[in-house]
Amino acid sequence: IVSLSPANASLADSFAGVIAAMPVAAGSGAIAHTYTVTSSVDASPVAEVQVSVSTDLAGANIVASGYTDSFGQVVFYLDPGTYYFWRSKDRWTFTNPDMEVVA
Repeated sequence: IVSLSPANASLADSFAGVIAAMPVAAGSGAIAHTYTVTSSVDASPVAEVQVSVSTDLAGANIVASGYTDSFGQVVFYLDPGTYYFWRSKDRWTFTNPDMEVVA
C-alpha cells in the first residue's frame, strides 16, 4: 500500500465512471499482484493514478502499466522478483519509485 498527499487537489477529484471503463490489469507474469494507492491525508483510495512497473531502478524497462480503479487498486500479472512502481497523477506528488518484491 502506498500513501501520498494531494498537491492542491481535492480528494473528490475522482471520476469513477471513467475509471470503471479503464483496463485495470496488465502484464504477462504468473502472479496476480494487486497494487494499492491511498491518500496519506485520510487513507482513502486514490483513483486514476497511472502506475507503471519496471524491473530497473531507472525505470527504463517497463513491463506493465495501468490505472487505479475507484478502490485505488490496479492488478499486474508479474513473475516473481523485485519491481519498481512509478505513480503519476495530475496535481499529486509521489515519491518514485516504490520498490516491492513479488513472490
